[in-house]
Amino acid sequence: HEVVIDEKGNTAKLFTSYETKGIIGNDGRHYVLDLLRTMPPDVHYLQDAEVTEKSKQMGFPRPFPHKLATLRQELVDIFHEARCMQFIKMAAAHVRQQLNASKESQESVDIENEVTRALVEVSEGRDPLTTCNITKEALSKAAEAVHSLRPDTFDVRFNPDCFSNTVKHAPGEDLEKQRRLVMEAAEFLVTCQLPEFVSSCVDASITPIDGESLCDLMHARGINVRYLGDIVRM
Repeated sequence: HEVVIDEKGNTAKLFTSYETKGIIGNDGRHYVLDLLRTMPPDVHYLQDAEVTEKSKQMGFPRPFPHKLATLRQELVDIFHEARCMQFIKMAAAHVRQQLNASKESQESVDIENEVTRALVEVSEGRDPLTTCNITKEALSKAAEAVHSLRPDTFDVRFNPDCFSNTVKHAPGEDLEKQRRLVMEAAEFLVTCQLPEFVSSCVDASITPIDGESLCDLMHARGINVRYLGDIVRM
């Protein structure tokens, strides 16, 4: 994300939180400090933050002693993978729907090959190179459905400063989209990860035998320990 860095309105592109600092120590080595906000904030425990309707129905947001509650790296990875799979399925479904109305068999094969190549490029984190209008339309429809930051392809990234009142973002930043992704990641935690964790415990797929193993199993699924009460209530 881009932020304004001075009174003249100059901007800089950041790949982590605005509060992160890089310094050169007296020993000549480079150090990175203040990495507390590397991950996106957990809006369920952020005062005055927006949450989704499903989260509201579950009693969020809730008060918390500090403003450093963040989502875990594991959750970010799982959520990103889930959204990518959703994007691929929706794009493929749109192409199939369009091809069902087409009578040109060879053209259909060519389009299928091209969309397959484009989706492989998306899954590998690359920009899909395509000139086919059907493929472009499919990618755009799927991008809109998963709330991608880009309108033409899959782009799900998180801005850890999107709910910060002390950071001035560049005019081109779409804070509404960025905040929505953070809210949906928090919703994904309580609507998907928590029930799945409970189900795994019930059917003995996982067997936490003490507090340490319970924490490890929760963390592996991107679940913070502050959600332990929600697990118990399920």
